[in-house]
Amino acid sequence: MNNIKNTKGDFSIISLIFFTTLLISLISIMAISMVWYKAYKATNKDYINTMNFSYIHSAKQYARSTIKNVIKLINRDRKSMIINAKKNILADPKITKFFSELVIAYRGNLTRNRARALMQHYLTNLTTNSLTKEYYIFDTKGRCIVNPFNVDLNNTNLTNLKDFQGNFIIQDIIKKAKTERISFISNQFWPYNWYDLRASNIKKPGITFVRYNSEFNWIFVTRINVNSLIKQLKKKWIENLSLYRYGRKEHGYIFVAKLYNINGGACFARTLVNAGNHSIVGKCVSEEFQDITGFKFRKAYLANLRKHGYSFLKYHYYVPNSNQIQLKISYIELYKPWNWIIGTGIYMDDLQPIINIEDKKVKTQTMSIMKIITTISIIVVLFLSLFYIFFQNILHKSTDKVFKDLEKSLKKAIYIDKNKYKIREVKRIAKNFNSSIKQFKLYEEEFIESFINFMEARDIYTKGHSQRVAYYSRNIAIELGLDEKTQEKIYKAGLLHDIGKIGIPDNILLKPGNLTDNEYYIMKQHTILSYEMLNKLEHFQYLADCVRSHHEKCDGSGYPDKLICGRIPLGAKILSIADIFDALTTTRPYRNAYSID
Repeated sequence: MNNIKNTKGDFSIISLIFFTTLLISLISIMAISMVWYKAYKATNKDYINTMNFSYIHSAKQYARSTIKNVIKLINRDRKSMIINAKKNILADPKITKFFSELVIAYRGNLTRNRARALMQHYLTNLTTNSLTKEYYIFDTKGRCIVNPFNVDLNNTNLTNLKDFQGNFIIQDIIKKAKTERISFISNQFWPYNWYDLRASNIKKPGITFVRYNSEFNWIFVTRINVNSLIKQLKKKWIENLSLYRYGRKEHGYIFVAKLYNINGGACFARTLVNAGNHSIVGKCVSEEFQDITGFKFRKAYLANLRKHGYSFLKYHYYVPNSNQIQLKISYIELYKPWNWIIGTGIYMDDLQPIINIEDKKVKTQTMSIMKIITTISIIVVLFLSLFYIFFQNILHKSTDKVFKDLEKSLKKAIYIDKNKYKIREVKRIAKNFNSSIKQFKLYEEEFIESFINFMEARDIYTKGHSQRVAYYSRNIAIELGLDEKTQEKIYKAGLLHDIGKIGIPDNILLKPGNLTDNEYYIMKQHTILSYEMLNKLEHFQYLADCVRSHHEKCDGSGYPDKLICGRIPLGAKILSIADIFDALTTTRPYRNAYSID
């Protein structure tokens, strides 16, 4: 933190912004002064023409920027749609819970055929009730296990199924499942109709999510129907643009047409949106349509769209909600992903009152404005200077605080409360720190699991014991309704509960027969060794007590502290149950494993 405060010789982006803003402000003030000075002298017809041209140019640019922004927002929506759909699949709690329960039941007395029947019923219902997702199951040999659209395909080998581009779609998901276990395959084509498996029918676009389950040796497949997502998105944008109005008397609106033939024709497109005239929505658009001067403006803008992808045009058209016809400047652009013609325009008669008002203002205010500009310049400089000092002070304090909070959070493995910061940028820093802390926790868990795997490699009979204890413990915590922070603590404690065994000699730890009293005494020291190792590390101190007491018993006969029930931490009790359960249900050198029942 001291390094952050010592910034005397460092480059400051705040200072750069301040001086840049100040310079731009002064230049802008000077520029405005020159404009006003010229406006004072330019009282003839040439000045009026110049102002008229300026407003027309601005109107054209405004129309263009309006359509550009609409297209930008649509593209952002399309990208977000796919990202959100993927996130929705990855975090699908119903599927995850169902798979987990099915695996547990299968490990009990559930037959494979019964499991498949349950999956067929469940995934068919999910597919039927979803507009955007479909669910399938295949085995690693390419046989169809569950198909919600055609049960007759079950047990059929589909490895040679090819789409209209010649790609082997089932072979691709098998490769993904074997190499990555969990992955997405983008731009994959599947059948529109599962009763027709010809390549010409296999062209339904979508994103495939592949999840391999080793318990059944099955590949669970979730398909995102891109067509359905795009259809929903188009409907949303048609509704939004139908309501969009702007400008004087709200004469400005967006018009959208679905393009069928860019070369023109009597019905080269069909109107989707026209807030100025709702009666033409859904009707054909002809290139032969003329305005009152005989100008075939649609034919003209089609030629421009073919050549440039956009078009600026002047033509006469009806004013919204009236029978008046006025000259209009329009900007039209072709949005190729959806084959939409999107356009807007500004009526010239709407600009004229603005031009007249501005002209009058220029003539009446020019003499006084030059005096005001000097005063404004001084005020701007003073205001920006005060604001710079004030904002820099607040920002420094806020950033110092968030870095201090980061240090505390990393030590205690907790997230920063970003909502306590008032400045949006500082809140964003805290949010990014939380993402880093989350990633750190993932790396921490991976490291712990790798370390435990290495430690348990000494004894083949206890390999995987710590991971199983951690898994059982966390599930017990979930069933008890404990919060996520406590669940995480118990899970880590489960991974590390036997870390002290690293200090137990192999001749005791790996002894196949019964231990002597002295050997058993040494073996019991692993709880104290675990405690000491964790307690010396500040980051893991909060796990130490739980790990120390996982061999205590409610009657006080446990070790190492002979605690009675009320003094044993809840986490230690959970670890004890999970530890004993795993010990009994796994084979050891001195006995075979008990059954789950």
